[in-house]
Amino acid sequence: MLAAWFRMKYPHVAIGALASSASILQFMDLVSPDIFNSIISQDFRSESENCYKVLKGSWKLIEHTTNKPGGLELLQKSFRICKCEHD
Repeated sequence: MLAAWFRMKYPHVAIGALASSASILQFMDLVSPDIFNSIISQDFRSESENCYKVLKGSWKLIEHTTNKPGGLELLQKSFRICKCEHD
């Protein structure tokens, strides 16, 4: 995605760029930031309505968990996310 963005930002410098499945139009404010998620959601839904519902429900559960005391730490451990170091 970075290559495609660079090509769009600096067309006079880069002759071309390869980007597989890059959602580059979001960088140029040409499409809604939600469009990528919508497309992906429809892909899941076309394969399995149940899968789609489970995944959609998981986002609500994750958001609910982040609002609880210690929720971020729980998600960090559950998903094995590295700790971010701030300056």
